Amino acid sequence: ICRHGGDVLGEARALVAIGDVYAARYLYRRALGAYRTAYRKFRASDDKVGVSLALNRLGGIHAQVGNAARALGHHREALRLEREADDREGVGATLDLLGDAYRRRGDLERAEESFREALALKRERADVRGSADSLVSLGSVALAAGRLDDALERLEQALALARRSATARAEAAALVRLAQARLRKGEGARAVEHAEEARGARPARARVPFLHASRRSAPRGRAGARGVRELRGRARGRERCGRGGEIGARGVPPQVAREG
Repeated sequence: ICRHGGDVLGEARALVAIGDVYAARYLYRRALGAYRTAYRKFRASDDKVGVSLALNRLGGIHAQVGNAARALGHHREALRLEREADDREGVGATLDLLGDAYRRRGDLERAEESFREALALKRERADVRGSADSLVSLGSVALAAGRLDDALERLEQALALARRSATARAEAAALVRLAQARLRKGEGARAVEHAEEARGARPARARVPFLHASRRSAPRGRAGARGVRELRGRARGRERCGRGGEIGARGVPPQVAREG
């Protein structure tokens, strides 16, 4: 309809929506095609908001398939356009995506910088849901860096905000990361509690991370049913190991497990 009516911007927005449907079904090649066409149409119309939207979608796809260099390039260009336009909401969303791309690449320092800036912008705008997302991301970075106490502090903050704003996705992500952190600290019983809570908080439908979390884009962190089940199993095993004294999680004496 938009094409026949000569509505170029309407057509571009429709192409983004089509790309989102493909991405949600993991049809990434088709999604890329739709987003690239939308990007060209937004550029031809000099719509910078639309251009940054398409760039972030393209970056999200490349991040999903493991092409961190391309993801970073797209997100950086989107960020440049949003800073020029003084679009603080857009900047915060893109910083989350940029941080995720850095995290996937293993650059935890730059990832943390991006997430911290995103969190500051969201707090300025009293964006409780967005702040919960950024705190989950910061907790994940701390967890990856082995800073367990720091990770727990950030994730507890994220959980409180997610529950305050009734954001099931962020709540589930925070609980999963909390369970992982507790497990690494040897706190099996508490890890089980968090994993069980994550099971109840998990959104009914799995989502592609970059399609959600803000007006334009979204960070990582979805708690799939399989992942939650595996985490619960590991946590229960660690809990049994802690209670069993001589017998570990697999029914093997700890000293034999270490030696073998």
